[in-house]
Amino acid sequence: MGRFITPTHGYGQFFASDPRPPLRSCLPARKAVQDAQFTLYVVVMSQSNVTLYAYLNITNPMVAWEVAIGRIRSACDTTREQFGVSVWSYSLLRKFSTEGADRRFINELLLESVRQQTHPLAVSRLAGVYFFESEGDAHSALDRWKIPERKPFISEVSFSANNLTKVDSEWITSYLGSEKRSWMEDYWQGKTLGVRPLTEVLASGIGMVRNRELRVEAYKRVANLWPHSTPLLSMACSAFCEEQLEDIGLMKPALIGGNGVVSGMHYIFIGNLEKNQEKIVNAVNACKKRGELPPATIPSDGKTFFTLPDMSCMNFDFKEAAAASLLKSLHDASCDV
Repeated sequence: MGRFITPTHGYGQFFASDPRPPLRSCLPARKAVQDAQFTLYVVVMSQSNVTLYAYLNITNPMVAWEVAIGRIRSACDTTREQFGVSVWSYSLLRKFSTEGADRRFINELLLESVRQQTHPLAVSRLAGVYFFESEGDAHSALDRWKIPERKPFISEVSFSANNLTKVDSEWITSYLGSEKRSWMEDYWQGKTLGVRPLTEVLASGIGMVRNRELRVEAYKRVANLWPHSTPLLSMACSAFCEEQLEDIGLMKPALIGGNGVVSGMHYIFIGNLEKNQEKIVNAVNACKKRGELPPATIPSDGKTFFTLPDMSCMNFDFKEAAAASLLKSLHDASCDV
């Protein structure tokens, strides 16, 4: 066991103060991007601060880590070189690798190919994050997906968007697992399927998770899984919300394809800890003064302050030449844009 550091009020008070919203509010507004191919339902906006709603599945340890910090960030956020993939696409391929052929992942890759060719300004499903416009839409989605017990995992998010793309998620629900391809163009054109569309917002950017109870539950899950990673997590929680250090402790999944193999693994960004040491210390002290510093367990070896989360249980290698080749071609195409 390690040494346990806890704020005065334990879990009862931490995250009690809202982080300072919205992020990137000082950035100059840029003219909204227009594309003649987009219908009324497809919207691409630039540098706007909006309120959206997300289903955040904290049973996934990577999602729990990020939600505990209070952060949701797309792999295609343009403030740094694009790296990583969406949690959705990573989860699909991981399931593909463990349970056998799943048409949904191949169709996701084909859907991305259609986007690159016909609607390149739209946010990629492989790199964006997924939202709903209202809490009611989020509840409706979980009802339609037959997981109403997950409604406590819904959160309001204050999001600073580089781009937002609105589409009807019913196309995905109805056709992602099918052999048909004709629907893909309809999806990116923003057409609705039937009389009960469910608008989904694909987003590029970064946001703050507003559901305090969900953040506390996410933190507890991480603490149970990786107790000696909580010093890093506690610092990240404090520095992200107090100092708006966007990258601190950032964890993301990534896919690497080559030689007929697709490999999946997770990365965590800690390169800016030393550079931002003063800001991190100030953030931790501010949270501690208010009795809101999240608890942390320091390893008892006397040498280590924290250990990195071990996400190796979520890694995989998938030998599928067609998927690896398509993934590589999509990556090459995105690099040429």
